[in-house]
Amino acid sequence: MNHYKIIFIVIATPSDFYNKNKIVMNKFMNSNPNIKTHYIYGNVDKSRVLETEHDLYFDVSESLVPGILRKTMKAFEYVNEKYTYDYLIRTNLSTFWNFKRILQKIRKFPKKRCLAGDIRRRFPNRYLFGTGIIYSRDMVDLLVKDKDKLNYGRADDIVLSYYLKKNYGVKYINEPRCKKFMGRLPRNEADIPRRFSHFRLKTPRHRELDHVKMLILHKFLNR
Repeated sequence: MNHYKIIFIVIATPSDFYNKNKIVMNKFMNSNPNIKTHYIYGNVDKSRVLETEHDLYFDVSESLVPGILRKTMKAFEYVNEKYTYDYLIRTNLSTFWNFKRILQKIRKFPKKRCLAGDIRRRFPNRYLFGTGIIYSRDMVDLLVKDKDKLNYGRADDIVLSYYLKKNYGVKYINEPRCKKFMGRLPRNEADIPRRFSHFRLKTPRHRELDHVKMLILHKFLNR
């Protein structure tokens, strides 16, 4: 059984702009021997999806609620059966990860009871943003064990983080995302803050810019 420091589970949906993001992510998401990445889909028409050997399809609805949470839990079960790992990161196709930075940061994360991500400032005790939640293996084990107890009628990021906090007393670790480029393109290398492990790139009303931002960040950060 292969062991990885990090396994990425990327929430994926078939669409033109997401497929363009995926083309960029395929350039680097499985390039590091310490990292394994899977894109996860629900029950969709596969002919519309840019297929790679790293796609996973599960027989669940392709929807926000309950689809994302259901395919997330299916993916958790899959990776637990197939790999050993230190941390699992659940993210999406609109978020860019700086591998060098996250591999540095996990050295300081606890090996057990690690639940890290961007904490919502207005509701610091509620949940972590679903663009990037970092779990140690034991946290994934608990969610898989309790999968039938989860509330599939609520948003996935609320359920996943708050369930562990409420039922097991797990404290959130703040691992903020960079939102600087949600409204604009990176201008140059000096414009990119290096302290962040991940960057939110979703561009409201101009989703065609997402993959351009991703290309720029890839050029400077994951070389």
